[in-house]
Amino acid sequence: MKRNVKVGFLHNNKAMLIVGIVMMVIGAVVSTFLGQVLVRDYTSGNISPMDARPYPVYGIFSPLYTQIVFIIITILGLGLVAWAISGTGLGKS
Repeated sequence: MKRNVKVGFLHNNKAMLIVGIVMMVIGAVVSTFLGQVLVRDYTSGNISPMDARPYPVYGIFSPLYTQIVFIIITILGLGLVAWAISGTGLGKS
């Protein structure tokens, strides 16, 4: 007996594939932009003397930690794409 663990709107493999691709693109674009911000801050010397990290953007968000979050979003999107592709292949065989 085969059990399908996909829930909600992600029950459809095409929807999972689209959501995963969108997550990957958004995560990659934003993390690339934040990587450029980090490199620019490090090369210009705009870093905190206390912990050698860049100053927060807009006084709230640290670009380093925000980039890490968007890299995780990219990896989750890749996992969702892989899950959609493998689910499609298993369903047809």
